[in-house]
Amino acid sequence: MKITLLFFLLLVPVALMAQAPHVTIAGTVIDSASGVPLQQVSVFENASANGTLTDENGRYSLVLTKPGLLRFSYLGYGTKTVRIEMLSGDQTINIPLSVLPYYTPEIYVTARKMYKLDSINFRKANSDIFTASKVRAGGVTPAAAHTADYGSSVALSPSLLYNNYISSRARRLRTYRKTLETAEKQTYVDSRYNEQVITSITGLKGAALDSFMVENQPAYGWLIKSSDYDLYSYIKEKFKVTANAAPAAIVK
Repeated sequence: MKITLLFFLLLVPVALMAQAPHVTIAGTVIDSASGVPLQQVSVFENASANGTLTDENGRYSLVLTKPGLLRFSYLGYGTKTVRIEMLSGDQTINIPLSVLPYYTPEIYVTARKMYKLDSINFRKANSDIFTASKVRAGGVTPAAAHTADYGSSVALSPSLLYNNYISSRARRLRTYRKTLETAEKQTYVDSRYNEQVITSITGLKGAALDSFMVENQPAYGWLIKSSDYDLYSYIKEKFKVTANAAPAAIVK
């Protein structure tokens, strides 16, 4: 009897998931002033802990199984939320984001200070994601449930099913947090190691500039500890190596 109950309890969540509507929410996120698509914007739906980042064209796509709140956040821009009341079919939602006020010329500061302000605001807007490691399932853990001695019978309590759901959601939050942290680090690198800085030092433009940036991008761990002088010296040294190696690369 208990084995039959076990299979029933295991099949109920599967049946409910199969019946739940699956709706795709897609669209483009752009800069509200210029209309330029924004890449690596965080798009997160809290109810199901699903999230994604926009691609190089500002496009995103997210599958929802229940109504919820979509949150669009990006370093240097104000966060915007959109409530999805009904899942009546696939929807297209385009989002314009506005630059935060401290980006005005009067308040423009160094890239590192500006990035710090961005990061603080970004992490406040996504506090539920960045604190995901603190989310733990209470009660009996899955491991304990499997190793517990129930005699000759098999038992599965509703609390265990709930704990498994909470643990799964926490894992999704932690996984997405890592994605955001990686994007945040890359944004920091881009804020300091960018086309304007490199061109001003090397004079490179176009394809040569693009190639130099890709081949010589410094690691986040080094850059976060380095001063602007260290970075400029690094770029100069790498440019010397590139310039000296260029003639040898030409085959006639």
